[in-house]
Amino acid sequence: MRLIPLLLGSAALATPALAEDVSYTVDGESLRMKVSEERFRAALADCDAAVAAAPQAGSMWASRASVRERLDDFDGAFADLSRALELDPGYGAPFCGLATILALDDETRPAIVAFQKAIARIPRDPVAY
Repeated sequence: MRLIPLLLGSAALATPALAEDVSYTVDGESLRMKVSEERFRAALADCDAAVAAAPQAGSMWASRASVRERLDDFDGAFADLSRALELDPGYGAPFCGLATILALDDETRPAIVAFQKAIARIPRDPVAY
């Protein structure tokens, strides 16, 4: 419920290019998640710098949102996606991220609305979905 007003009241989602993770097992424990998290934390620092350098670029906010989503910081991702849409309401890709977060929050109807908004803005861009 907490996410619905932001979605429906809001006026892309660039995916960070990170190399594939490598899995290792040490004492029976997989290090894949640790390696992945370290890479995404480094990517988040880069995205923070990009947002600081170009705060009016919606794509920078959307890129940071996608990294935050991978780090399970859904509130931060949602805030960044909302900012991306404030800066560029015609940018459809952030709606895909919003829809994903809403779906994870069991907000099915708003998630469907968000996907519909994304499709309306970028109907021929399968990468965005």
